[in-house]
Amino acid sequence: MRQVEEHSIPEGSLLHQFAKRPGCHADAFVAHVGFIPSLSEYIVAMFDSPVFRIERALLALAAFKPSFAKDVAALALAENDQLACWKTVQRTQQELLMKVEKGRVRTWLMVEPAQGGASKLWFGSAIVPKPAQTGKAGGIGFVFRTLMGFHKLYSRVLLRAAIRGLKQD
Repeated sequence: MRQVEEHSIPEGSLLHQFAKRPGCHADAFVAHVGFIPSLSEYIVAMFDSPVFRIERALLALAAFKPSFAKDVAALALAENDQLACWKTVQRTQQELLMKVEKGRVRTWLMVEPAQGGASKLWFGSAIVPKPAQTGKAGGIGFVFRTLMGFHKLYSRVLLRAAIRGLKQD
């Protein structure tokens, strides 16, 4: 199995703006693979992986936001800018940044070509701070801090699942 490592957020990436923002939490995970998938292929591999299908099913029940493989395909082809409770914020040829509607969570994917026909596959998240209350600084909050260990483990599992779903030519 490919090794997934937590890594600093690449400067200039769509996620980097959150790494610099006070009170924000932002993290990134990377895996090196011996091929270069398109961003569309990576989107499908991530959001239609067996692991993420479980998350999509839970969101359909809990948030009444069902999504299906056809919705993942439409997002991958930029025919739609939404998937379940996420909405596209920015997209380039190599990156996708989404946000949870009415939420503070951001999700980011990037394919970074490397030497020799290889690439780095990036997966990251950001949690923007709660609005500051009178006399208190905004932060990510108790719930997010408490779930951080699970979040980091789950991020690694998702990236590994996406890699398994990518077809090498």
